[in-house]
Amino acid sequence: MEITVQQVELLSDDDYIYLDVRGEIAYQHGHIPKAYEWAGDFSHIEELPKDKRLIVYCNYGEKSAPIAEQLRQEGYEALNLSGGYREWLLHVTSQKEQMQDVSKDGLHLFSSTEELTPDEVKRYDRQIILPQVGSDGQKKLKKSKVKEVK
Repeated sequence: MEITVQQVELLSDDDYIYLDVRGEIAYQHGHIPKAYEWAGDFSHIEELPKDKRLIVYCNYGEKSAPIAEQLRQEGYEALNLSGGYREWLLHVTSQKEQMQDVSKDGLHLFSSTEELTPDEVKRYDRQIILPQVGSDGQKKLKKSKVKEVK
């Protein structure tokens, strides 16, 4: 079962938690605010709350789908975030007021004063979600200049 970013917005914050299954390095380079980094280790499944919906996400929603399914089989109300972190990122950047909330919430995604436009986020989303580049790296690339030598 899947849930969209727009459907999550309709839920009360107390009803769910995000589980980021992309890995520790990707999590450190940017994640959905208040998300928990979880490696998908089912030997530690008892650490997850049973009284909340678990919204599981990865970069594109493909790796997280089978993890959400396995969590449902274990008795959790788990949903896969359709489109994953990429879809959330595109949605948030399309709403200027949410971009400001995200930066206040401690996410390093939009930490510099020069923001990426929604069109730039769409164009460079593959680089932005890579831990080696991230949004800060993409902003540095945006500011860089190339000199052609003949």
